Amino acid sequence: MNNKEFIAAIAEQTGKTQKEATEILDQWVNELKNDVVEKQVAQIDGVGYLETRMREQRTIVNPGSKQRMLIPPKMVVAFKPIHRVKNEIN
Repeated sequence: MNNKEFIAAIAEQTGKTQKEATEILDQWVNELKNDVVEKQVAQIDGVGYLETRMREQRTIVNPGSKQRMLIPPKMVVAFKPIHRVKNEIN
């Protein structure tokens, strides 16, 4: 499902227009973003968690030139599904 289909489904289920559904979705995404930035974790009820993790420094090798490059550590956002969702997927 792409973004356009997702917004159409939200609009249909809520009885709102697609423009209103887009605004609702944008506000929800902004709140999730703010939670992850401020609290380092955001819970999505019934689905899982978005959390920030520190990705370690690592070395990669360019396969063409065989040149080694050092990738510095950085913060990334990871999704961790709840146990029930993991079982449904498997």
